[in-house]
Amino acid sequence: MKSHMMDIAFFKEWLNEKRMIADSTTHMYCEAVERFLKRNPDVDKLEDYNNFIIEYSIKKRCYSYYSALKAYAEFKNNDATTRTRIIEGMIRPPIHDDIIMERRYLPEEQIIEVINSLEYTKHRVIALIQTLTGVRAGDVMRLKRDNIMPEEYKGKLVLRM
Repeated sequence: MKSHMMDIAFFKEWLNEKRMIADSTTHMYCEAVERFLKRNPDVDKLEDYNNFIIEYSIKKRCYSYYSALKAYAEFKNNDATTRTRIIEGMIRPPIHDDIIMERRYLPEEQIIEVINSLEYTKHRVIALIQTLTGVRAGDVMRLKRDNIMPEEYKGKLVLRM
C-alpha cells in the first residue's frame, strides 16, 4: 500500500492524541516521516523502512528517525500482524557512546574582549562573575550585596558568595 503526503497532517494529529511528546518532537517526527514519504515507499514493506533507516539513521547518525518511523508504522498499519512485523523487523541503529565531546573554551583574551564589548556595566559584571566562578546567570542575578563578603584565603583577599 502506497502512502500519501496527506498522511502527515493525520499523523501529527495522531501523535498529539496518542503520544505525550513535546511539540518539538512531534515536529521532528513529522519532518522525518515527510522525508520518508517523499521516497514513495510501500508502507507495508519492511524493506522500505530499513532502507530509509540505513540511509538516514545509520549513515547520518539521525537516530530519532528510527523512532519517528516506528511511530509512523504504528499509526499507518491497522493490521496488528503487519504492524508488529514491521516494528520488530526494523533495523535498530547503533548508538555510539564512544564518541567523546571535549569542551572547548575561548582563549582568555577573547573572553575579556567579549565581556568588554557588552553594552551595560551590569551585564559586564554578571559575565565576569560567571567567567571567574562558573555560576549560572540566574544565580548571579539572585545575589544580594549582603551575600558577597570579602575574606582572606591563603594570604589573598577573595570574595565569598
